[in-house]
Amino acid sequence: MDYQMNVRFLAGLQRLREKGFQILFNGEECPTENWDQMLRRKDGGFFKREYVDECSSSINFQWVSLA
Repeated sequence: MDYQMNVRFLAGLQRLREKGFQILFNGEECPTENWDQMLRRKDGGFFKREYVDECSSSINFQWVSLA
């Protein structure tokens, strides 16, 4: 993603959080200042959003290893 898309994506996550959604990384709440880490590929993997049904109030990003 380019910089502008990253900024818009993170702003969208913040709006969801303000509406009451939990933003989780590997099942744990993550401080907003660390959210940008999920946009970077590193250590042979990346974060992928898990499927969330319409009744859920959380969005979980799971680490996917490419190794």
